[in-house]
Amino acid sequence: MIYQHKYFQIDTEAKRIFDENGKELSLTGNAYRMLVFLCANKNATLTQIGEFLDWAKEYTENHLRQYRYKINTIIGNPIIEYKNGTYSIAGEIKEGLEINKKNRNTDLLQSNGIGFNWNNNISIKTMKSIKIAVAIVCGIFIFLGILFFLGRLSGNSPAVKKSNTGICHQKGTDYYANTKSFTAYDSVGECLNNGGRLPKK
Repeated sequence: MIYQHKYFQIDTEAKRIFDENGKELSLTGNAYRMLVFLCANKNATLTQIGEFLDWAKEYTENHLRQYRYKINTIIGNPIIEYKNGTYSIAGEIKEGLEINKKNRNTDLLQSNGIGFNWNNNISIKTMKSIKIAVAIVCGIFIFLGILFFLGRLSGNSPAVKKSNTGICHQKGTDYYANTKSFTAYDSVGECLNNGGRLPKK
């Protein structure tokens, strides 16, 4: 069901509400449900609204006053009136499964073709968000990789490298930096004890 008011439009199937300019409003919970109930019933008492919201809970005037304040504030106009114990909507409400195109202020409530474009816009926005997220994650991995590489070049290098040919190269010697494939040891003695040998020079 769609309810059209001078200051708002509700699509109860999509559970969305828009202002008169087609901007989506953030009205949720019991405030939203109270507005929908009043759109359907034109006016209602505290008891009627309370039973609709939750028959097992006792709602007070204070609860409904808060919902009314929230509705009026978010929509930006005093559309919920309270008089003689009855809550009602100020102004005319049109209802139906479809509102005429000329009265449709949002893409959501327009024809299928325009609604399709609205969905495409969401897809484009979603894709842009995904691309940005992927770029950020890739940037983080590249940064961490650079840090890891720099760490290996600096203080994280082992004291002794035993090459694949079994030669123990101590840090600071000629062939230490050139030895890329190696087994790491903390000392020359540990390297020699594990089958290594000293370089000839």
